[in-house]
Amino acid sequence: RGLMGKPPIPTSDGADMVLKNFVLCCLKFPKPSICAVNGLSVGVAVNFAWFCHDYVIASPQAKFRYPFSELGIVPEASSSLLLPQLVGLVAAKSIFIL
Repeated sequence: RGLMGKPPIPTSDGADMVLKNFVLCCLKFPKPSICAVNGLSVGVAVNFAWFCHDYVIASPQAKFRYPFSELGIVPEASSSLLLPQLVGLVAAKSIFIL
C-alpha cells in the first residue's frame, strides 16, 4: 500500500513512488523536526533538509547544492515545486542554475 492506504502508482522501477511517499510523509509529519547539516548537502538531501524539517541548523562548513543544470537533468523530489514556494520564483531559478 502507498501513502494514506492508497495503492501506489506503478512505475518502471517504483523508486520514484517510494521517494514521493517519503517526501509526502515528511511534509505531513505532525511533530516539529530539526535537521542539522555539517557538510555537503546535494540534490534530494537539500530537499530533505529544507522542506521536510521545521528547523535547519547549518554549521559554517555546511553547503547546499543543486547540480541539476550542470548534469542536464530535471530537479527531483518536488524541488521545482517546493523551492519557489520557500524562497520565491526568482531566487529559486537562480539557485537551480548555479
